[in-house]
Amino acid sequence: MAAEQQQEHIDPESLVARIVEELRANPAAQRLLLRTLLTNEFLGMPARLQKIERDIAELKNDVAYLKGSDLEMKVHRRIRPLLSQHLGLRRARIFQSAIHQAPEEFEAAVARAADEGKISGEQEDRIVATDVILQAQRVSDRSRVW
Repeated sequence: MAAEQQQEHIDPESLVARIVEELRANPAAQRLLLRTLLTNEFLGMPARLQKIERDIAELKNDVAYLKGSDLEMKVHRRIRPLLSQHLGLRRARIFQSAIHQAPEEFEAAVARAADEGKISGEQEDRIVATDVILQAQRVSDRSRVW
């Protein structure tokens, strides 16, 4: 009974301070106390948080990819009228883009130009890697341009 009376009169702040002091001195007791005080759901939060962080990173990549795809589609839809207006072109046809692959005749003509020395190997590489290639007619003289 004396122990019970003594426990009733312990100041809560002093009790907590004593417990914290004991826990700092004994790290193994810290883990035991956490397991006792915290639910399994709370103890599992670090693993769940890591999964959420991985999912968010994956979603960020997916959104970035979708934004890039959307931009490519907008450019693809608008490139012909924009170039036609600004460069004075008509009958513009897209030959190569992220959506269209250049026809073999175009690639053969580029390779032939490189073989004949009309363009350098570096220029050939740049042409093949170009994002958008279109063929059109100049309004002024009706000549075909690429």
